[in-house]
Amino acid sequence: MRMTRKTGWTFVAVAALLLAAAGWAWRAGALHGAAGADDSRAGMWAARAEAAQTALDGAFLGCQARAVQQRRALHFAIMHGSF
Repeated sequence: MRMTRKTGWTFVAVAALLLAAAGWAWRAGALHGAAGADDSRAGMWAARAEAAQTALDGAFLGCQARAVQQRRALHFAIMHGSF
């Protein structure tokens, strides 16, 4: 299956979200583990990491829904001779 330009940009966006979530999670752990770290800052970074994960989950589900929709459209086109 060939990757379209739109699909390629979707993968780029999801990869960027993954990197951001990983960075926030690492930073939350680094801040929390540092000597004398402020707990409110660690909590802030943990909340950001959780928000990024939620956004990433939503983007993934959106990609899955779009793939299902495209698969159904292709099946309909093949079965009804729209090619």
